[in-house]
Amino acid sequence: MKVLDEKFYARHAEIVAKELLGKILTRSLGSDLLAGKIVETESYHGIRDPASRAFGGKKNNISKYMWNKPGTAFVYMVHGNWMFNVITGKENEPSGVLFRAIEPLQGIDKMFELRKKINANINDVEQLCSGPGKLTQAFNISPILQEKTMTQQSDIYVLNSYEKVKITKAYRIGVTKDTKRKQRFYISENVFVSKK
Repeated sequence: MKVLDEKFYARHAEIVAKELLGKILTRSLGSDLLAGKIVETESYHGIRDPASRAFGGKKNNISKYMWNKPGTAFVYMVHGNWMFNVITGKENEPSGVLFRAIEPLQGIDKMFELRKKINANINDVEQLCSGPGKLTQAFNISPILQEKTMTQQSDIYVLNSYEKVKITKAYRIGVTKDTKRKQRFYISENVFVSKK
């Protein structure tokens, strides 16, 4: 399987969010390699999207990273949890995709070890990465990955997969203002999704 290149991410956030489903998020942690199938995403559309960090064109210490080139990692905190995103579209036109949930495939013991540092009672694999905060805990994602290039094999990247998936659309979760379009996407009937 090949690493998704910049061309893949250099498209509309909604297209990228849907096409990431079924692909493999891969995290290198020293001798450990963690991998999981992406089962849920959300798209964010920059300056015209009221739920986007870049709404209105504002740049601050967080949103400034959204102006990076496509395929760049973007990490920020919400309610004590890191949120992991990838920049999409054209450079200097902020948009991105939030990784919401993963189906664990490889390095599951390490994922449990990392999750148990915060939740000692976690023992259900279906709950291991079923939400954006759980995902970042299990994959040890923090601002150390800020602005990392994901278009080559490195600390974090996405591998292509040719699996055909059935996609369900829904409204985004946890946003105070949303668009009329449904911008959350998940693999239908997948038990690892955060919320159906």
